[in-house]
Formats: sequence, C-alpha cells, structure tokens
Amino acid sequence: MDVIVWAYIDCRKWRDAGSVVWPLLKADEIANALSVSTSSVNRAVRNLRKFGFLETMRTQTGNRMILGARANAPDTFRGRQAGDPEKDFTRLPLLLITSGVEKLSLLVWVLLDRRKGAGKTVSLTQATLAKMLQVDVRTVRRAIEELQKCGLVAVYRQGYKRANWYSLSSELAMRKEPHPMESNPVNRIFYAWARAAFKEVERARGWVSENPEKFREMLGLIREALPLYSETDIRSVIYLAVKGRDPAGLFYALLLEMVDDAYGEANGPALPEAS
Repeated sequence: MDVIVWAYIDCRKWRDAGSVVWPLLKADEIANALSVSTSSVNRAVRNLRKFGFLETMRTQTGNRMILGARANAPDTFRGRQAGDPEKDFTRLPLLLITSGVEKLSLLVWVLLDRRKGAGKTVSLTQATLAKMLQVDVRTVRRAIEELQKCGLVAVYRQGYKRANWYSLSSELAMRKEPHPMESNPVNRIFYAWARAAFKEVERARGWVSENPEKFREMLGLIREALPLYSETDIRSVIYLAVKGRDPAGLFYALLLEMVDDAYGEANGPALPEAS
C-alpha cells in the first residue's frame, strides 16, 4: 500500500516552467481514488515519512506531498535511461493505479516490470517474487492470475519446475470490452469515454498525465450524476461529446448540464460552472 500511495502522489505532480509542483492532497481524497480506507492511506503516509520517502507540509487546503529526490527525474513512461541509476525506476500510469486492481497485484506487476528492464519479457519464479514481497507463493499465484484476467500480464510456461516468462501491458483502461474487474460504474463510464475520444492508448494516457485536475473533476462529476441517472443515460452523452473539437470539455459540460437540470427540478443547489 505504501508503494501504491507513493506512485499515486508521483502521478499527481506536474511541472511549471521546468520546476516540479507538488500536489495538495487530503487522505480521504487519496483513499477515494484508490478505493481503500482513509486509515490505510494514513498508515502508508506515516510509513513513507518514517523512512524518508515523503515530506508533508500542512496548508489550509490540504497537505502538500513532497516525494524523495528520485521523483524529480524527468517523466518518461517507465523512467528508464541506460547508464543513469537515478532514472532507473518503474512508473505506474494513473489509470492503472486507480483501476480497482488489488494493490498487491499491482506490486507484483511493478516488480516484474522493474526486473524486466528495457527487455520485452522477464523470467522470474513465483518463489522469488514471494520472497521479495514477504508473502507466500499462493498469494503471488493469485496476484498473477488476477493480472492475467485483467490483461496486464501474459504468462509463457517453460515446463515443470522451470521459471515462467512474463510479458507486461499497462493498457487495462483501454480494453475494447470492459473487464469484470471494471466493476465500478464510474470507471466503466470514464473508460468508455477515453476509448471513444482518443482511440489510441498513448493519447489517452497522455491526456490524463497532462490534466490531473480535470481528470479528477470528471470522475467526481460522473459520481455525482450516477444517483440521478442510469449508467446508460450517462454513457449516451459520450457519443455527442466525441464529435466536438474538445471532447473532454464537451463531455464535462454535458454531464454538468445533466446534473444541473436534475438539481433544478429538485430545487437543489446549483453546481459551479465548468472551468
């Protein structure tokens, strides 16, 4: 959990005029994004601070989360540059961190990706993974099975008592058909919009990385609309939105209009205008 919280904070930072701007976050906000309890996030933050991976600065609007020096490396998808140990780390995409995949399974994915390096596949025994994670082999086996079902790992078996080979993918969010793991309707709607709007995985991933605030606003607005409309009704606005020049802005505006109309009929409070 500590690693996943660290990765989430890392994805939420951005750059302004060449300098890193660290995010202002609250524990309940991180917990909501990761679908875990606030107490789990608080424990992770305490551990990260204890071991020097995180500094926090309290402000009136939240805690500014400042990661260790390694997080200042230039942002590439996996952050690897040959011969530079300071840039030899694994970077988890934000869509994967918030996808609902079990946190231990994501950690197995991180370890496989880290050991794979710049290669296309990696060979590693389940016993080695279990030792690295300090869990039993059955736990690792269940994690790999989940990653397979989600399309994040392909396993190539080499025979009895021989280490399997693994190839990795990070494209869970862009699957053509929703995976059973995508049980959260907010995620399903966002995935459907991303597939329709961008078609290409790299473009969708790039938009999320460049627009973290808008990404969170859209998820929050979808969550706001779900008690008022059916999932089918909300999905219907996707096809209107993707025809515009700004599918993200138009999708947000259409959802906001739906929620405004519903609140207006109930004489409820009006939501703020779309930014």
